[in-house]
Amino acid sequence: MATEGAVKEPTGAEEEVVVEKIEMTQEELDAKLQSETDKRVTQAMKKAKADFEAEKKQAIEAAKKEAEELGKLNAEERFKLEQEKERKKLDEERASFLSEKLMLETEKNLVKEQLPAEFASFLIGADVEKTEENITKFKEFFQAQIQA
Repeated sequence: MATEGAVKEPTGAEEEVVVEKIEMTQEELDAKLQSETDKRVTQAMKKAKADFEAEKKQAIEAAKKEAEELGKLNAEERFKLEQEKERKKLDEERASFLSEKLMLETEKNLVKEQLPAEFASFLIGADVEKTEENITKFKEFFQAQIQA
């Protein structure tokens, strides 16, 4: 099987590129492709490993710093800090739960209004009232488009 290198068309300002024709058997071409693939996969794995190691090192450093700070605190301060962390974690979980609940409520309202539920992510507002307002406006627009 014969393969050719890429040809670059001269544009006037560039020099003419000479094309070299290389003769290879299918087995040789397959081996060359496999070799190049292996080389690229190895490079990608090395990069991913280096990124993982850097993240891991950064997490360890953050944990060490936090442990040092906790070590400097007395029992009461440490207790308050741990409570604050738990409060933040609970607040994040609560916000996530409320967001999911609002999304489900939005989808339910869209179905009730005979509108496509797929639009829920576009119509969801900061709260229930804003979401209902968005649905009402969308329904008017949607019905007008259907009529047109």
